[in-house]
Amino acid sequence: MNYNWDKFNYKSFYRHKDQYNYVINMLDYTGTANHVYVKDITSNLTETIYQHLNSFLLEDRHKVKFIIQHGLESDPCIVNGDWIFAVLHNIADSVQDLTPEQITFETGNWNINKVYSSWLQKNTKYKNPINVIGAFELIRLYAPKLWDYQNKAGLNVDLDYRTDFTPKVKPYVFTTLNRAPHMHRLELFIKLKELNLLDKGMCSFNEVKSDALSRELTQEELNMLPITLDVDLDKTSPFDHIYGETMPQAFSYMEQKEYNTVPNKFLNFFENSYFTLVTETKIGIPSVDDIYCESLDCEGICWPTFDWHRNKSGETGLECLRCHTVKDKPEWMEIYDEKFITEKTWRNMLNGHPMIWIGTRYTAKMLQHLGFKTFNTLWDESYDEIRNPLDRFNVVTSLVNKLCQKTDEEWLEIQEKAIPILEHNQNKMRQLDEVIKVTKNMTHNGEIIWKTS
Repeated sequence: MNYNWDKFNYKSFYRHKDQYNYVINMLDYTGTANHVYVKDITSNLTETIYQHLNSFLLEDRHKVKFIIQHGLESDPCIVNGDWIFAVLHNIADSVQDLTPEQITFETGNWNINKVYSSWLQKNTKYKNPINVIGAFELIRLYAPKLWDYQNKAGLNVDLDYRTDFTPKVKPYVFTTLNRAPHMHRLELFIKLKELNLLDKGMCSFNEVKSDALSRELTQEELNMLPITLDVDLDKTSPFDHIYGETMPQAFSYMEQKEYNTVPNKFLNFFENSYFTLVTETKIGIPSVDDIYCESLDCEGICWPTFDWHRNKSGETGLECLRCHTVKDKPEWMEIYDEKFITEKTWRNMLNGHPMIWIGTRYTAKMLQHLGFKTFNTLWDESYDEIRNPLDRFNVVTSLVNKLCQKTDEEWLEIQEKAIPILEHNQNKMRQLDEVIKVTKNMTHNGEIIWKTS
């Protein structure tokens, strides 16, 4: 058979149905210097979408889906003072043969549907919505069925994890491992020191800054840091140790390894402490310079209050966690609501270690919603409901202090009671064959339709 190759559309001939889904990594356009305020990416992103869409026949263009991925982070993406939603809607309006329904924005913020719903209420000119998804992308680091990592020889690598949950007396009450010196992590160091709990836990604070939530660290406190546990700072950096040795699957370190199974470098912590105090990356305060207090002689940070949570003076805005004064917040922050769960949680789920969270509000509630079991039958998890991040933090550390007073006999009983929870969570992690995502159909007007396990 003779073809007129000048007219034959070979791209359409060879195109597989998966090629209708075109994934765009947001960081390729925004860079990594600032995760929130980014340069105007409209022109470059429009050109990418236009060129890909026009590589299809006209009758096939409605099948093309564009997935804009920002799933490894939960930070807002703010362009010219507005959410990324405005950019994506403008692209949908300007590119011929493209509709908003063909665009999906995927982020690590599992509450993004609420943010987007609030944004649409303020921007009523956009009648047809795009799709937004909150993806728990970091779960793949500790979900064995999602593993596709290869070693130096190009062979698939397995993951070692703890399976023996037999109750026993342990030398430490808790573990808390802290690398990046976020303010809430330095606040934890202050509080553990004040409560004389540093010796009760396997505690690391690998990197040091002087800023905490409630105050600055004293020179005496700074002299106590870093606390590194198994990290030898004379030989490596905390980053290279954690991601090169203990969690090589997170970056490109796996390609340097010769082993067939990633060793469980965290096993010592699980076996020698009763629970992990997880200090998640986020606690509900955006990572921007706007959050710093401007009051004289105060260098505190502020959190965004809302109409449903006014400060002590009845005001809304950015309330300082130290002096409680309120300043105006940027317009985009009126609908800010950031929720994030990282690999720190998923690691403990797979390894069967109980947790208490210093993180964003409703962390435990969301995990229950996803079918995991949290630890409200072992201790009080009402801290998960508290809006103010410093108040929530203080309730958590009070709980830790209370648990540190328990006897060995009480801990043996708690461990026995925890076994069904740990087994349930581990089995769920082992069975996951796709990344969990929060989509519009799990919400009503942006609000999660909650279910608990």
